[in-house]
Amino acid sequence: MNIEPYGDNFIPVVPSSLPIHTDQHPHCSNRDCPCYDDLKADLSQQYQDGLVSPDDATRILEGRQIWQ
Repeated sequence: MNIEPYGDNFIPVVPSSLPIHTDQHPHCSNRDCPCYDDLKADLSQQYQDGLVSPDDATRILEGRQIWQ
């Protein structure tokens, strides 16, 4: 077996047990995840209460901003 020094001798490793949901961050931005609907409902209520701006809500739903 001839192994090239670079290029084709790598095996990508993708951990399957990454903690997406934690106590500090119980929501994720995956639209297929059941928590996404809860996140949308929570953000909608926070927006109606004047606690989050529309831009912040959009960034949170897209996963670009952490909601605390």
